Amino acid sequence: MSPISPELQALDLLEDPSELDEEADFVACDRCESWSMMSAAVNANATPETLSTILIERDEVLHVERCTVDQSDNATWFKLRKGRITASNFFKVCRAVDNLKCPPSLMKSLLGEYDLSHSEVPSLEWGKRKEKAALDLYIRVNRHKHKGCMLEKKGLRIYTRLPYVGCSVDGLFSCKCHGENLVEVKCPFADKNLNPKEVAIKKGCVLDSSGELQVTDKCEYYHQIQGQMGIYGIHKSDLVVFTKKGIAVASATFDPLFFERMCNKFQLFFLNHLANAIISCQ
Repeated sequence: MSPISPELQALDLLEDPSELDEEADFVACDRCESWSMMSAAVNANATPETLSTILIERDEVLHVERCTVDQSDNATWFKLRKGRITASNFFKVCRAVDNLKCPPSLMKSLLGEYDLSHSEVPSLEWGKRKEKAALDLYIRVNRHKHKGCMLEKKGLRIYTRLPYVGCSVDGLFSCKCHGENLVEVKCPFADKNLNPKEVAIKKGCVLDSSGELQVTDKCEYYHQIQGQMGIYGIHKSDLVVFTKKGIAVASATFDPLFFERMCNKFQLFFLNHLANAIISCQ
């Protein structure tokens, strides 16, 4: 494999086309599905309060994560996300609480009423196809900056403190010199022909005094990334923005106060809106 400069910003790594046509692995796991919010609501005595206090041990959390590592190519991943506040909706849920209004489209999304398992929406198809290319480039560039680095795929991580909250990160990066950080990939379809650094800035990232990109609270992915770090207990994350011209990487640092405020809003939203919707579905 030829060497790659750490400053590279113009490489488009395409995955093997044969990988794109593989049948999705829709093998269900009964043990995992016992942690479905929908299954929990089957209990005749289910109330918003009882649903909000489901206990899930760490070994079960890790089992679910392992069994759903294929994410959108996995039936159990979809089932366990139904009725849970997951990272891609963190901002929308917080905004709904702030505005004292829950949009019907948000509730449909949280209840899994939009079938995205075989979606042909161009933006979703592009993001799914290019995520692997972005991660391949990210790890290849970082091999020149870190010792013993590796990138691990992850499935759905349920938050033990709030079992109706979860996230599915795009990767967990680790090295011998700096420890661990999460990785979140974005492949904006509308901006696919632009320079990735320009896209990152357009999305709310800023350049610091040393010229490095930083994720700020103005970034449209801030809630998602902060929530992921809080759920994992990891204080660093990299936002990887991918376009046809390469990748740009913006760093994020965990803000515990911001995460705590988010969790308070998740609790309010679940008790006032989502729990009753889950129960009424049964």
